[in-house]
Amino acid sequence: MIKMMILAPRRAGLTHPEFRKYVTEVHGPLVRSVKAVAQDIRHYHYNFPVPGATDTAFGHPLAAHLDICTEASFDSVQAQKDNMKRPGYMEILRPDEQRFAGEGAVMHYTREWPVLRGERTPDRVFYYRRRAPGLTRTEFRQRWLEGMRAIFTEDARPAGIAGYVQNHTVSEAEHEDGDDPKYFDVIDEFFLEAPGGLAALGRETAIIEAVRRLEAELLDESRTRVFIGETVVNIP
Repeated sequence: MIKMMILAPRRAGLTHPEFRKYVTEVHGPLVRSVKAVAQDIRHYHYNFPVPGATDTAFGHPLAAHLDICTEASFDSVQAQKDNMKRPGYMEILRPDEQRFAGEGAVMHYTREWPVLRGERTPDRVFYYRRRAPGLTRTEFRQRWLEGMRAIFTEDARPAGIAGYVQNHTVSEAEHEDGDDPKYFDVIDEFFLEAPGGLAALGRETAIIEAVRRLEAELLDESRTRVFIGETVVNIP
């Protein structure tokens, strides 16, 4: 199973409320209605930014340019590419995307690596991570996963966190090691027990300090951004 993650701004001329309304009330139902396309999608949901939210745990800057993080699960990368050739995608769905999506959208194919198993709540926080210069993508992902698993353990599950997975970007032929800086290497996805879960995590001093040390060692911290979202499920 792979997860396609699309990070996108809204089209010029739309307010964020207008963008969100169109995506949830027009585009989402339209995707469901095109059965030839919808049949391949195992799960499909939208994450919209929570107004006024800040990173009360780690203090990272917001991905303020983004209006949505879309996640769609398929059996494989090839299954997703074949899906775009299904009847109705190019004729119906692609033109509709242009009615709300702005310039600068970036798509990643990713695979999930669990860190803390738990409920996939609608309150989610995404940390977009880029490796430090001198690290390969493979080396970074391995060390980041091992390091975060050593910090976030079942025996000492932090307050406010229902679950945590890492989304590792899948290498592709045209950008095998993700050299283009527009791509991220890992997208951390935290599932919060409640909207205030991030603040609760921020009070876990030992965890915050350990993560900060790992960030300083492995990340291009100038590229780290946070997206604090709420989820709307479209499929199933």
